[in-house]
Amino acid sequence: MKKFYLLSILFFAQMITFAQSVAIVSGAGGAAGTSGNIIVGQSAYHVSEAIYTDNEIGAANFISPSAAINKIGYFVAQVGAPTQISSFKVWMKNVSATTTVFAAGTYSTAGYTLVFDGAIEPAETGEYKILLNTPFVRTAGSNLQVMVERLDGAVNTGYIFYSANGNDVSGTATTSRRANSTTAPTSTTSLTTSEFRPAIDLIHVSDNDATIADIINPTISCYGSDQTIGVVVSNEGLTSIPAGAVSVNLNISG
Repeated sequence: MKKFYLLSILFFAQMITFAQSVAIVSGAGGAAGTSGNIIVGQSAYHVSEAIYTDNEIGAANFISPSAAINKIGYFVAQVGAPTQISSFKVWMKNVSATTTVFAAGTYSTAGYTLVFDGAIEPAETGEYKILLNTPFVRTAGSNLQVMVERLDGAVNTGYIFYSANGNDVSGTATTSRRANSTTAPTSTTSLTTSEFRPAIDLIHVSDNDATIADIINPTISCYGSDQTIGVVVSNEGLTSIPAGAVSVNLNISG
């Protein structure tokens, strides 16, 4: 009898490249928390803005069309209702490096690029990712301002998202402002400042972006017959990979 040990599994697929991800899940001082008044809100309409600094994102990240932000993730701490939310929008714009906090103000989309307009379904806790309709290129040396809107007119209850409070050492800087309202936001809608900005994952996904998600090994033992090793391949790329089109190479010795 021979005893076989699985030493490694190497994954090959033509022209595979991997996503770049920058998760901002706490403030500079490590302050983090949760909030029911970010991303979705608790009323018929919601709008909120948040500032993420060049230092938090990484000065060299997402600054060219080939490395643009084309997916984002928010972190669900508690699922509310309804689980499918329509009329959800995400906007982005570059702002000066000196723009690090908000003052109270009014709603405006001036200077923003609409990067997502559609429905979302954050039906499970954990990271919920949104594929953007329009990729966004950062300007080197600038901070990033992100605005989300929920314009479905439905009362949403129970949602809680993780926050990355402030961007200062204390975590109390007013790096967010928002409004929850019974009416759709207009140019006269007042936005109230807060340190509770959403934790966010900024992502660049390539056309082809696949990796091994799981390896299902038989129990290591002595076998007198062939054994099956299962491999689960996950694809987060923008291009679909047909079943059977990915090759997996197993290196086995014993």
